[in-house]
Amino acid sequence: MKWLKYRGTLFQQISLIFTLFTVVPLIGLGWLQYKVSSEVIMDNNAIMLGNIVEQSRQHLEALLTEVDHTHMGLIDSEDIAGLTEREPRNQGEESLLVATIIPLLNSIKTTESIGKVSWYPFHPEAYPMYNQLVMLHDYAQRDWYQSEQLREGKPLWRMELVQQQGSDPLSPGNGWMLTQYRLLKDKKTLKRLGIVGVSISLAKLREHLLLPNNLRNQRLLLVDGDGMIYADTSSKKDPNQPLEPSILAKLNQGTDSFWIIGDKERQFVTPSSIGSNRWKIISIIPESTLIGSMNVVRNAILGLLVGYFVLGGFIAFFLFTRITKPVTDLASWMKQVNAGNLVQVEHNYSGQGEIPFLFRSFQSLVQRLGEQISHIYASEKKKKELEFEALNYQIRPHFVYNTLDTIKWKASGGKLGDVTSMIESLSGMLRRTLHGRSMVTVAHELEQVKFYVDIERYRHQDAFAVIYDIDDKIRELPIPRLLVQPLVENAIRHGVLKSNETGVILVRIYGGEGLTVEVMDNGPGFPHDWQLGREFVRSDTESGGIGLSNISQRLSLYYGKDCRLEWGRTEQEETFVRFRLSAEMIASLT
Repeated sequence: MKWLKYRGTLFQQISLIFTLFTVVPLIGLGWLQYKVSSEVIMDNNAIMLGNIVEQSRQHLEALLTEVDHTHMGLIDSEDIAGLTEREPRNQGEESLLVATIIPLLNSIKTTESIGKVSWYPFHPEAYPMYNQLVMLHDYAQRDWYQSEQLREGKPLWRMELVQQQGSDPLSPGNGWMLTQYRLLKDKKTLKRLGIVGVSISLAKLREHLLLPNNLRNQRLLLVDGDGMIYADTSSKKDPNQPLEPSILAKLNQGTDSFWIIGDKERQFVTPSSIGSNRWKIISIIPESTLIGSMNVVRNAILGLLVGYFVLGGFIAFFLFTRITKPVTDLASWMKQVNAGNLVQVEHNYSGQGEIPFLFRSFQSLVQRLGEQISHIYASEKKKKELEFEALNYQIRPHFVYNTLDTIKWKASGGKLGDVTSMIESLSGMLRRTLHGRSMVTVAHELEQVKFYVDIERYRHQDAFAVIYDIDDKIRELPIPRLLVQPLVENAIRHGVLKSNETGVILVRIYGGEGLTVEVMDNGPGFPHDWQLGREFVRSDTESGGIGLSNISQRLSLYYGKDCRLEWGRTEQEETFVRFRLSAEMIASLT
């Protein structure tokens, strides 16, 4: 009984009483009545729609059965086999075929619903008169004519727009036709005699999709297994259009009947499968057609609710805005700060009350917190930049000493060509190392890599080879310098130089939805228990290189925690190290 002792504000008490004794009962009764009535109407309509779809399915299956019977008649016809078993040897024989085959094909149609029966030879060039006078289109270039499925003896369906040359567009032989193509064989010798097509006009298909007169705006669709519409009772819809993705997704889930969101209102969808060819008949009907009468009840309830809410709203408006709006504004501001958005909000709350004091205090807190975060971020970024600069200088004496030692050795051996090339590569590498900016292009970084590789190959007497696979489209994209060269250095020192075979390193940089850098080698690879930051990283740093741990940290510094190094071995036992930059990451530093 504690709720009887509730001692809220007068506004809260009035709002509570108004809600409990008027709004809640009205909403409950209205919802119950609407729900029960809607369910009864929907159950009855679902049964009716199921019957409509079932009748349409039976009519269409009967029509498709007639197509099969026509094909069987073509196969069984000895006259057609006699006409098509060999190619005409002269114009007279072809004239006889042209004059005979059309009436013969039409005589085999089992029903008037079959629009057209056609025969297509395997060698069109042997039938010039037939192609000109009968076919009137280049059928040899159609995808179905060249289909391997068809030539293997499997039937093939196509919905095509047929327009005979020089004929009336409204003539019976023109328009959209659904055709089943099959391979024609001699039933005795099994010799392939060509391809036959049995066609049904779009108008006939629509006639077999039965629509009741009392359901306005209902559509019936004939759809194939891939979601392509063959026939639509809506005259505004042409065939060969893809089914709406929302409907196709539900069909793939095996749902019997379901609702979808249409352009203006919800629509009720009822599918039914046809035969074994994965076709479906789909009924689509708007919600307003199914339960339109219930909208009157719903609108009456909504009108009463609106009236009650408007009356109560006028009374509570000023109290609500005066009491709760400041607290709501402050809570919204706190949510933004809690989400990491340290915004400064302009407010009009002044004076000596509690609300103005909270706003001033929180505003001061947000300002000091933002200053502290900015200071910490700037300090950390400066620290990383100094570390990178120190490593950048650290690489020079060790590497230069080793390179000069090799140049001295080659010079003493009289290899002046190698000396010249090594000096050019060393000077090019140092010139780019002294490049002051932290961001360079991919092309600039590649030049640094190639100079380094040339020097290492001279030092190790071509003990390994490097293959470059670079996408030309990404050469001008920005990238932090000294990201790729350490990966190649790692592949040389801990990969190919430790292998007993001739070392091969693949450097791949390609685009797509961003930028991917990958270095792969055929060396022994990482130990199975190796993790980023252990022996390999320390040995690189101590010998004058930049370790993989430093690269990983710099990627996180520049692009965030989502950008990191990946490493491992491929199925061909090749070691790889790579990182990926999304388009958003690249744009953030452009």
